[in-house]
Amino acid sequence: MKYLKRFNEELKPYTYLNTARKLRKLGDKERSTDLENHASLMAWKESTKDKSDKDIISVIDYESGGEVIEVYVDVFFDIDFTKENFNESDGCIFINFLIDFYPVNFEETKNSEIYLGKYGGFNSFELVIDLNKNNFDINRINFYTDSGFGIKDRKSGHRIKKLILKEIIDKKDVIEEFLISDTLLNINYGLEHEDIYNYVKNYSVNKLYLNTHKKDKK
Repeated sequence: MKYLKRFNEELKPYTYLNTARKLRKLGDKERSTDLENHASLMAWKESTKDKSDKDIISVIDYESGGEVIEVYVDVFFDIDFTKENFNESDGCIFINFLIDFYPVNFEETKNSEIYLGKYGGFNSFELVIDLNKNNFDINRINFYTDSGFGIKDRKSGHRIKKLILKEIIDKKDVIEEFLISDTLLNINYGLEHEDIYNYVKNYSVNKLYLNTHKKDKK
């Protein structure tokens, strides 16, 4: 804490989190909680500073009893995960996109269990592509929301779909490098960037958002 007080500028959120963990181990729960809340607020400000209304969707927070929350959305192509999990001998590959949610109104959610880790990196949109001889088949999409969220409605599903399509376009060079030089999928199976884009473009919005709903929850 003495070290932190020597600086007027804000430190990284995880610097505060690490200090908070040390304080908690020492039994200082009050100061630890204050630092955790401050770190969470900083991360929220950083993640939402360039967001607009077009990035907002509604999600159902099943872990909070089905509360509906407005969140900003980030979508990005996870090239590291896609490369790490590439194994041609398995007969199928996975093209993975991570989806992060950040509450629009931090004040309404900071006291719940919605926290730094819960919003970032727990949600993914994954294309499953079967490989057979010289051909490929994009046969399904898995949409994981491990953080306990469901996409509330068709409008929100449509917005996420648009953001995924935008990311596919923006990361065209990265995706093509993966398909052509990294894995030879383009040469061996004819898989192209356009195939991925068109499959997502034609994918049902209803399937996209309804598959995130927990049927046993109200």
